[in-house]
Amino acid sequence: MLFIPCSAAATDGNATMRLAKTLGSKILLLLLGYLLMAGVVRLAHGQQRYPATALQPDCVQFFQLASVTDGGSFDNRQVGCTTWTVAYQSTGFTVISLQFESAPPGTDTTPGAFVAFAGTLVSGINPNTAITQASSQFSGYFPWVRINATALTGAGVIRGLLYGYRQPNVASVAISGNVAVVGPTAAGAASTTNPVQVGVIDTTGNVVKLVGNANGLFVQGRSAAGSIPVNNPTPIGGLDNGGTLRSFLATSIGQASVSSPLTGADAVGNGSLGSMVNSAAGGVGYLGIAPIIFNNTTWDRFRSASLSNFPLATTLTARNSIGAATTEKGSRWMVISNPAAGSQATASIAAEASVRHVVDCIAFSAAATTAPALTALTVNVRDGATGAGTIIWTYQVAIAAATGQSVAPHSICGLNLTGTTNTAMTLEFSAALANLIESVSISGFNVN
Repeated sequence: MLFIPCSAAATDGNATMRLAKTLGSKILLLLLGYLLMAGVVRLAHGQQRYPATALQPDCVQFFQLASVTDGGSFDNRQVGCTTWTVAYQSTGFTVISLQFESAPPGTDTTPGAFVAFAGTLVSGINPNTAITQASSQFSGYFPWVRINATALTGAGVIRGLLYGYRQPNVASVAISGNVAVVGPTAAGAASTTNPVQVGVIDTTGNVVKLVGNANGLFVQGRSAAGSIPVNNPTPIGGLDNGGTLRSFLATSIGQASVSSPLTGADAVGNGSLGSMVNSAAGGVGYLGIAPIIFNNTTWDRFRSASLSNFPLATTLTARNSIGAATTEKGSRWMVISNPAAGSQATASIAAEASVRHVVDCIAFSAAATTAPALTALTVNVRDGATGAGTIIWTYQVAIAAATGQSVAPHSICGLNLTGTTNTAMTLEFSAALANLIESVSISGFNVN
C-alpha cells in the first residue's frame, strides 16, 4: 500500500496529486503489479486464491484475447522460471485452440521462432481446446514464452493467467477443482526418488507395504506364491456342526474350490449345501448354492436333464443317471394313431437333430364289431421308425375271436425311455388284423 506523509498532506492539499504526477504512470503500473502479487492473485480457472503468506509466482503474465493472436512475449532470460501453469476462462467461442509456446533467443531484445512448448507437459493438454475453462502445467527452461490463440471460432473473449516459478516442482500440485499430486518420475519409469509409501503394521510392529506391478496395486503377503503360508490368512468358509472352521480351498491355478471334510452319513447337518463350480484353466469360477441328495455313501448334486446324464433305453445295463432330477419335464410332445378296422396302429415322432426323444407315457387298446381271428399280437416302443427301430419296450396281447373289447385300455406313465440322438421314436401294434380296430398314443419330452 502507498502511504503519504501526514505533514505533506496537511501543508499542501494537492500533495497526493503532485506525487502521483511525479511518479508517473509507468511507476504506478509497476506498483499495481506489486500490490497484486503481494496481496491476492485470482486464477480464472476454479477461482482459487493464493494468500499473501503463500509462495508467490516468480513470473506472472495476464492475457486477454478476442482474436487469433498471441498475448505478448514474456522475457524469461533474467528470471529463469522452470515450472509453468496456464489457467484461463472463455466465453462466446465455439472452437478454441490456445497454445503455450517457447522460443530460443533471437537478437538481444527479441525472441527467435516460437513453437509449441518444447519442454515437458506435466498435466493437461497443449494446445488447450476447452471452450469454458481449463489449466495445464509444464516444466522446462526457455528464454522466451507466450500464450498464442491459434484458432478461434465465434465472437468472445479469453481471459487468463500465465505464471511460473524458479524452484523445481513448485507446480507439481495442480489446483483445479480437486488437488492432483504429480510426482517427479513419469508413469512406467523407474523411481529416482523415495516415494510416499502406503502400508500397514503387522502383529510384530513391522511395516508391510503395498506394492504394484504392471497391472496396478496389489497386496503382497509374507509367503511366496505356491508355498504354504507361514501366517494364518483370513479364511472364507463356515463352521460345521462340530464348530470346526471349514474353509474354501483353491486349485493350483488360483480358482476357488470346495473341500468337504465330512462324507457319508457324517455329513448330514454340516451345512454342506454350498457348491463351487470351477471352469477350465484360465476361465471364471462361479459360486452358488446347489441342492444335494445323499446316496447312502456320499452327497451328490442335482443335475439338469442333458445328453450326458440320460442313458439310452437300449443300453440300460450298468448306466446310472446320478443326481438327475426329472420329477417334472416341462412341455411334452404327443402322437396318436387310431386307424380304421383292419389297419395297423402306429404313432411316431420324427427325428430331430441334436435331440433325444424320451418316452414318458404310452396308451393302447383294441376292439372289434365283427369277430376277428384268434391271434397273438405285441405292442412295441421302438427307438426308431415304424417296423425298423430297436424295440426298447414290449407288451404281449391276445385277440379273441369275438366282438367287443379285444384289448382293454392300458395307460402307463413314468417310463423315461430315452432314445438315440437324431432318431425317431414309435409306439405300434406289431401288425394289422382283419376286423380289429387298434389304437395307440405316445407322449414324452426332449433332451438336448
